[in-house]
Amino acid sequence: MVRIVVATTSQTGHVLPVLSLLSQLRASGHDVTFVTGSRWTDRLRAEGIRHVPLRGKADYDAADVNMTFPARKHVVPGPELLDYDLRTLFIEPMADQARAAQTALHDGPAILICNHMFAGSWPLRLGMPGPKPLAVIALGITPLMSGDPVLAPFGSGLLPAASSDCGHYAALRKAMDTGPLRPSTLLLQRELVSLGAKASPFSFLDAATFLPDQFLQLSVPGLEYPRRNMPPNLRMIGSAPVAPQPFVPPVWWPEVAEAQAMGRPLIFVTQGTVARDLDKLVRPALEAAADMDALVVATGGKADGQKCADLPPNARMSDYLPYERILPFADLVVTNGGYGGVQQALRHGVPLVVAGTSEDKAEVAARVEWAGAGLNLRTDRPTVGDLRDAIMRGLQEKSLKRAAEALSREYRRLDPATELLRAVEAMSDHIPLPAREAV
Repeated sequence: MVRIVVATTSQTGHVLPVLSLLSQLRASGHDVTFVTGSRWTDRLRAEGIRHVPLRGKADYDAADVNMTFPARKHVVPGPELLDYDLRTLFIEPMADQARAAQTALHDGPAILICNHMFAGSWPLRLGMPGPKPLAVIALGITPLMSGDPVLAPFGSGLLPAASSDCGHYAALRKAMDTGPLRPSTLLLQRELVSLGAKASPFSFLDAATFLPDQFLQLSVPGLEYPRRNMPPNLRMIGSAPVAPQPFVPPVWWPEVAEAQAMGRPLIFVTQGTVARDLDKLVRPALEAAADMDALVVATGGKADGQKCADLPPNARMSDYLPYERILPFADLVVTNGGYGGVQQALRHGVPLVVAGTSEDKAEVAARVEWAGAGLNLRTDRPTVGDLRDAIMRGLQEKSLKRAAEALSREYRRLDPATELLRAVEAMSDHIPLPAREAV
């Protein structure tokens, strides 16, 4: 058996998908050490996993990055915000991430498994002095970010080029690389060289995909654009399993099964676990569906979080609802486009209405639109009227349901934990372990 070092950035949406895939590795006898933020110590200890905490700039509070980095609130959404996040959340912490990974690697040779945004793995691949992993496996937890001739720059939310003429997108990518994203590219190269590593042959977005030995994308082919330059190290492995969460049903919970028994549609409205300004989506969606013959179930996305007062008669709300509890009953999901939640909905064959533009949400929404499994409102502040029209279409257009069910079949054919175990064992069979020094 080969040792495994797992490393992730501290965001909940980065830690939990990776953590959920480790059960088969551990059951097969692989020794696992987990490198991530200090706030995860108790959770990892409870699961019997050795924890090496991140330090310094890498150990920031990721629960609310706008509070941790107040300047972020004033950055214009779009390319400028993407550049700010790349620099602040991922590149500046890279040195401390790499040092924490090397601390774990001091215990002996190991394969490094990381989420693809853990830039601390890159100096180790590019010659930073000190312990190095036997190989690096990256897990893609956002839509694929690497560039391609048929694709617009990541973050634009534009669909693939419809013809062989991709010159417009090439110009957009060049303008992004030499304009808004240039500061993050320059910072990445400076940080790598300061660590004694070689400069990256790739930009940040391409490095995340091309630098690892293997890239396992947590998605299915039907939700990802075809590419001319598909990375040779890439495989799709399905969506991360959802760990069962403690659930105390609200008093109105029996109404969910009653609605299903009566053939009454159930609309699930969520803004995920990060973007929780309920005025952006939850409140207008409740108003939009208030006159419909449907049960509308909304969640604030966080236990002990906020809820809406004065709900319409057909609406119910909880501060937090585990997706695995509500999605089997849902006929439509209205969401701001968090990647994990969208994939869970599609795994259950539920079509979507997506209204989100921050972080990677424009890219998620565009992929849902491209796959034909939902409607993309191209805004994170939809009007009540736009939501009403979209919800009616989402419930009535059978093609959306068929596309969501086709994706569900793709997801259910793949077991990500098994695919990760296979990747590790196939890789370890071909890695010569360093000889032990004589005592």
